Amino acid sequence: MKTSEKTSINKIKFLIPALMLSLVLLLAESAMAQAPTKNKKVDKIPHAELKEAKVIARVTTNVQEIAPMRVKLNVLNPTGKTVRISILDYANLPVYQESFTGREYNKILNFTSTAAGRYMLRITGPKQVEIRRFAINSNFNRNLTPSPMENHNPAEVMAAIYQNEKNKIVLHVVNNTGKPISYVLRNSNQEVSYRGVIRAATFSKLFDFTELGDGNYSFEVQNQSQKAAYRTFALHTAYDRSFAWTDKRGRPLKAVGSSPISLRTNTLRTND
Repeated sequence: MKTSEKTSINKIKFLIPALMLSLVLLLAESAMAQAPTKNKKVDKIPHAELKEAKVIARVTTNVQEIAPMRVKLNVLNPTGKTVRISILDYANLPVYQESFTGREYNKILNFTSTAAGRYMLRITGPKQVEIRRFAINSNFNRNLTPSPMENHNPAEVMAAIYQNEKNKIVLHVVNNTGKPISYVLRNSNQEVSYRGVIRAATFSKLFDFTELGDGNYSFEVQNQSQKAAYRTFALHTAYDRSFAWTDKRGRPLKAVGSSPISLRTNTLRTND
């Protein structure tokens, strides 16, 4: 053999094992890639489940002071069940109760004649209670207005009937007749509220009208059934009432989203 042929044969002998080794390594790598891995942890992503959210129907309440001592109450009831509306006084005694099952309730609550004090508005729905607290404040002034004095035969009986203090009347009499004279206080229906007899030469007395009801009154001094002195008085009471939302301690609350609720007043006056 020639030298060149021997060299070619040797190269072929060297390449064949190398090719076979490369083929074995390639097959082994492919097999490892396809074989399952027992120890390798595979994270599984769970399928998302869409659930319908529950919408809970709730009773909603809106209150608004629309005028002095008047409150507008609006209640929306999407539950279809009974809703109870109650107003309780400070001792938790009901002063007003009402129930409804409709979808909406509207009413104007008039507190003009409600006694002064602290109260609670309670709206009771299914598994739900809403409470609003408020206070009614009341102040009053009593005014006594006299008419001109009438005095007959002052030489015999000199009388003075005048207002000395608030709601108080003074009767002062000088009796020159030497005989008993009388005095009487009547209301507008001519009913006797008070009667007395004067035997002394001089007489003074203070009368308190505080406990008398509103109306017109007449004070008369009589000498032997004759009118010696006469004067009328008009007594009336002026009320100042206010309404305010409060907390548990009775302190006024600020209106939501606005300035504090002003204490409005409502004056009630009787006819003179």
